[in-house]
Amino acid sequence: MSSTHPDDHRASRHDTDPTDRNADPKPEADPAIGTAPAIGTAPAIGTAPAIGTAPAMDTAPAMDTAPAIDAAPTKRVLVLGFGNPGRADDGLGPRFVERVEALGLRGVTTSVDYQLNIEHADLVAQHDIVLFVDAATDAEEPFYLRTLAPASSAPTVSSHHVPPAVIVSLARDCYDARPRAFVVGIRAHDLDRFHEGLTEEAEFNLERALAHVIPLLAGERDFP
Repeated sequence: MSSTHPDDHRASRHDTDPTDRNADPKPEADPAIGTAPAIGTAPAIGTAPAIGTAPAMDTAPAMDTAPAIDAAPTKRVLVLGFGNPGRADDGLGPRFVERVEALGLRGVTTSVDYQLNIEHADLVAQHDIVLFVDAATDAEEPFYLRTLAPASSAPTVSSHHVPPAVIVSLARDCYDARPRAFVVGIRAHDLDRFHEGLTEEAEFNLERALAHVIPLLAGERDFP
């Protein structure tokens, strides 16, 4: 028969009976203290990098669009020369236009014809400023630049030749266009000979007229 030591019996009872009142109570975690890890949410401070969104200020270059505000629309300018290059100095108008066209000025359109006709009113109506350029025998040396007003009333004209003032009047009445118009009259000396080429005097006057008008076309000076 085996014997059991009383101490062994007690030890067994303590080990197997979880309800033993004499056993040391298991400490329970204080819930409040358990929330301490919430302090670990402090990394939320790490959201501070949102300050890094400051580079959005780099969008400031959008200010580069400001020049568009300063950019005034380019005036549409028409230089319309007329005359017969086969009649000596009568070719002053076409020669003037030829020289202007070679410059390729921005916003400047050139056109040449032997004479003006009513169809030119449509072309004139598409521009803001129009210069009619012709040889003139009534001009003082070397040329004149005159403001041109629309004809107050439409005179009787032929389909072969229409005065510049009537062209401007037709542009207004038919197309509701009111461009600023000017006449450049370059002093001519020989309109009778059938000869291609200008006289020496007309060449000189042409150069003077170009020197005065080109800065206006280029926007370096304002039209009067």
